[in-house]
Amino acid sequence: MTSTDNINAGKPWTKQEDELLVKLYNEDKLDVISISEIHQRAPGGIISRLVKNKIVPDKKSTRGYEQYLQLEKAKPDIPDTKDTSSKLENLKNYLNPNLKQNKPNQQNQMN
Repeated sequence: MTSTDNINAGKPWTKQEDELLVKLYNEDKLDVISISEIHQRAPGGIISRLVKNKIVPDKKSTRGYEQYLQLEKAKPDIPDTKDTSSKLENLKNYLNPNLKQNKPNQQNQMN
């Protein structure tokens, strides 16, 4: 599953989604990974919703939690920059790696 599969991540939950979540977890006995694929949400979001709606007492008791942790550990270590200017600078450097090297020195501009 890729991050593009989580197209509903961050969107508000509907009543129908909550009802389906209860059915998939309690009746169909699916784990959080399977449910996340059906809901097209991140497994962490499914776990949070199960806890919030008191379907499970805590995240560690969620069916599939250990599998979820293993998947998280296997993800490549990609730095997450929070501020937009850093993201934009990272994108510029990615698109044109020579751009950083070609920046004129501010001290030279002043002379």
